[in-house]
Amino acid sequence: MTANYCEPPDHDKEEARLAALDRYKVLDTPREKEFDEIARLASNICDAPIAVVNFIGRRRQFFKAEVGMGIRESPFETSFCGHALLEDDVLVIPDTTLDSRFQNNPLVMGEPNLRFYGGVLIRTPEDLPIGTVCVLDFKTRSLTDRQLDSLKLLSQHAMLLLQLRSNMEDLDRSLSFQERLLQVVSHDLRTPLNVIKINSGILSENPGLNDSQIAGIANRLMVASDSMQHLVDDLLHHDSLYRNEVSLNPRRCEVDSLMEDLENKFVDLAKDKSINFSVTTGEEVSAIHCDPARLSQVFSNLCSNALKFCSPGDRLSVSVQNAPGNLVRFIFEDTGPGIPPGSEDSIFEPLWRADQQSAEGIGLGLSIVKNLLERLDGTIRLDTEYHNGARFICEIPACS
Repeated sequence: MTANYCEPPDHDKEEARLAALDRYKVLDTPREKEFDEIARLASNICDAPIAVVNFIGRRRQFFKAEVGMGIRESPFETSFCGHALLEDDVLVIPDTTLDSRFQNNPLVMGEPNLRFYGGVLIRTPEDLPIGTVCVLDFKTRSLTDRQLDSLKLLSQHAMLLLQLRSNMEDLDRSLSFQERLLQVVSHDLRTPLNVIKINSGILSENPGLNDSQIAGIANRLMVASDSMQHLVDDLLHHDSLYRNEVSLNPRRCEVDSLMEDLENKFVDLAKDKSINFSVTTGEEVSAIHCDPARLSQVFSNLCSNALKFCSPGDRLSVSVQNAPGNLVRFIFEDTGPGIPPGSEDSIFEPLWRADQQSAEGIGLGLSIVKNLLERLDGTIRLDTEYHNGARFICEIPACS
């Protein structure tokens, strides 16, 4: 009796399974000793000429480690492991010629004439199958209970290796970021510290300074102190967000009140820098659902950043309007130097700065803004169609 072999169908949680596999970034990676050892152990324990640690993507299978195959990938259409994904835990086929799924399968009917398959699923902590540890043979046979238990242990070990591999990559990224952060902070602290040191020396060495000279020194000391305070504040805010220690108290907030507070906070600072600053609110703008303290932090960060880069005669405006989807839109628009071309995708990443040589700020501001807005169910984007400076658009859910 003959029957056409059947291709493996998709898993009933295929998209979730693929998303889980993607998180481990294992497809198409080089061979690794630890996974090779799993394949060798499987082959030795089961006395099988072929053993594979196999991860299954979208209609493809990738051999992370193998013994007896000599290849890193084979067609999914003829895959045994694709069928194993549909099992609870284990798929054992003592004689492939007697299984309707594999009768006439090219791997069975022709080279390499496979007659036996035994595979155990590699499952994520969410219980999603992403691959197998399997053994194959050219003769019909079975597995002992000890061999099957060993394959199960090896599949669990493969999953632990994946998790360890992923955790190590996260740690490397974290250490790399912390190292860059330390370099930037140490650089940015030097300038205000030098200002404080120099001007403090002038004061101590020149007791006969007049009031005007003392006022000038005092102003430089205050500017340097403010610069250091902003740096420390950004570091503390970033650390709180990183540790997920930010407390939120969302409630109904009137937009007019928020905008009035923002205008009062920055009108004098803008005037001192000869920058035209305005805040306008459209008619009948809806109240929003947010944490006013955190949203004030977001808006203050955006205004401070704009004023820092604007020159005398530039303009900074904040406008508010209702937006589709029961949202309220806040537009921060300035006529400063704008965002350098090609930076649109990286401006919200930590440590990004428009001027990498600038000593003002450590590049955490926009990252903090984006993170806080997302926690408030809001969004922020750069308007890439605006070319007269920079325009950021924030949207916050309105009260229902």
